[in-house]
Amino acid sequence: MSNKWGVKPEQAEVLLEIEKIIGKSIPLVSYEMRRDTVEVKIKKDNIIELGLFECELSILPESLTKLDSLKIINLGNNKLTTLPESIGDLKSLQILNLEENQLYALPESIRDLKSLLDLDLGFNKLTALPESIGELKSLTALGLGNNKLKAL
Repeated sequence: MSNKWGVKPEQAEVLLEIEKIIGKSIPLVSYEMRRDTVEVKIKKDNIIELGLFECELSILPESLTKLDSLKIINLGNNKLTTLPESIGDLKSLQILNLEENQLYALPESIRDLKSLLDLDLGFNKLTALPESIGELKSLTALGLGNNKLKAL
């Protein structure tokens, strides 16, 4: 692969797009990613972990769904108000950290994240959860603290 991360070209394009949006480089790491960083971890030329902590993100690029081997994504401490319906296309995702954003709702497509084990939604503006969240049978941890939930 002829890019600085050694990943498939379509995945490198996604990282380049994100770098342009956040205005910083996304370094490659070989160790266990820290929770409060901007970095990427690769396995067999695929992106498996992506840390975009505190990057001022207000939207997620649709191209993110090209990262079909992604297992962990940390989007904590950003300015996300919504998630694209396409988030459900990240079928390999096991850990999704969305704490400390501005989310007021989740897309119904959240149901499609069948491999999801850990979903952190703490410190957002959620008033309700979609019924489809109940379809996440693999989910073992759900963080909902400090939201505006009216019912579960």
